[in-house]
Amino acid sequence: MCSVLGQVKDNFTKIDSIQRHVLSQPNKDSLTVAVANYSIGELYRYSLVADSAYAYYHKAEKVFKRKNLQYQLAKTFYGIAVIQCNEKDFTGSEVTSIEALSLLDQLEETNDVNECKSFIYNNLGLVFGELEQFNESILYYKKAIELKEKLNGNNKRTLDNSKNNLALSYKKSGQYNLAIASYSEILKDKNLILERPDFYALVLDNYAHTSYLAKDLNELPDLFLKALKICDSIDAKYNSIIINQHLAEYYYDKKN
Repeated sequence: MCSVLGQVKDNFTKIDSIQRHVLSQPNKDSLTVAVANYSIGELYRYSLVADSAYAYYHKAEKVFKRKNLQYQLAKTFYGIAVIQCNEKDFTGSEVTSIEALSLLDQLEETNDVNECKSFIYNNLGLVFGELEQFNESILYYKKAIELKEKLNGNNKRTLDNSKNNLALSYKKSGQYNLAIASYSEILKDKNLILERPDFYALVLDNYAHTSYLAKDLNELPDLFLKALKICDSIDAKYNSIIINQHLAEYYYDKKN
């Protein structure tokens, strides 16, 4: 929790710096302002301040449209789509995501373009998952993973995120064997518990809960307890709540 609060504080410091050193300068051109507004919108989105993120994205959007900067405009639409999804405006998020994809489809398939597409596909997977349209959700997660596997550089973190999302849609749609296989693939990484202990605990709990739903209780409740111990050690309170809920389900069925 402290690291999250620290990141938010750092984001606000960056916003203040951009406003003072870029937006306050005389004789600045419109594109410089648009890029600054986009950056501020991103920082507000990461800080979960939806209204402010919207406002700055829309300022950037106007300039990018006027200058026909399709890639920059698509990235801006992606940011807006994520906020819409977070705010439960799933129809709006779908429309904005498709609009962003239509812009990217007109561009050369560079690494940056494909990276942006992969993020949009992941967002569409989230949207359709929330709407319980799991076939569509699974389709978009697979598209996101396919693109992310081809990107330059180390994309393991974002790739694991999409694989976890895919497994969750498998789980929610009752395809437990496919979900367990996806979770197992993520957990094979021995360094994950050291590099991302919060994420490792989340995946481990999802794996355990899927096993419970599949009536495979051989490793339970030990896996739940291991995930809970990791969360307690890093003060991941939200994940701890979810794990305790899953443990309660398990013990209820065991009449304990």
